[in-house]
Amino acid sequence: VVKPLQRALNWFDKHYSPSASFGGGPYYYYLYGVERIGLASGYKYFGKKDWYKLGATRLINTQRGGGWGSVKDTSFALLFLVRGRAPVLFNRLEYDGEWNNRPRALANLTRWTSRKFEREVNWQIINLQTEVEEWHDAPILLISGARKPTFTPKDLDKLREFVWQGGMILSVAECRTKGRVFDRAMRGPKGVYSKLFPNYELKRLPNDHPIYTAHFRLKRRIPLRAISNGVRILAMHTDEDLLLPWQTNAVATGKDAFELAFNLVFYATDRALLRHRGTT
Repeated sequence: VVKPLQRALNWFDKHYSPSASFGGGPYYYYLYGVERIGLASGYKYFGKKDWYKLGATRLINTQRGGGWGSVKDTSFALLFLVRGRAPVLFNRLEYDGEWNNRPRALANLTRWTSRKFEREVNWQIINLQTEVEEWHDAPILLISGARKPTFTPKDLDKLREFVWQGGMILSVAECRTKGRVFDRAMRGPKGVYSKLFPNYELKRLPNDHPIYTAHFRLKRRIPLRAISNGVRILAMHTDEDLLLPWQTNAVATGKDAFELAFNLVFYATDRALLRHRGTT
């Protein structure tokens, strides 16, 4: 199932257009389909095009009298705008390596969060070929994997710039034994964090840290390490596979992993409401 889906996404990457549907079909129904593909896959970009930004801009510029022609077309246009603008809980980084071992992890996490708080939230995938300024739809950038990630000096510069602009990185080692490779690559003496923030140390968070009680009071203190500049946390790392219970939707047995995710966002935003996507 995964390979055919990926082939379809690759095709859509090459052929997506914000201004015209494939084969001259109904345009507003096409936009609705773009929104469904974007939200289901998590991708912010098709190719290098921000599908929501481009689609929303076109709709706003072409509306007449608060609508888009017929009731049917207006309905599809509004569905695109409303569903696509939901706040983004996490951005997930697509990098050169095994970044997507748990492809439905964030989909399940955001569904749980939306139901829990009766407010729709989304997730999305970003990549290192885009501008850092476009990464701030979500307060936290998730980097996960089981093997050593490959980052060029330019990639590291972008990750560092994202943090200096106010973002936070969360890295998660997956797959238990295999994940030790990723764990060492991220937090080892010559690892990613030592290159990103050579003047700061990755330290274990104490059990009484506010993250564990920011909203939910976690019964189990999932081990977290963090880098702080003395004012705020810049990055966090865990060698516990948080994405496994998210991927399997194990809300009962993995409750702490779901609640910790919300606490992290709550802490990173200083308890503020998440911005709607597209807010500048």
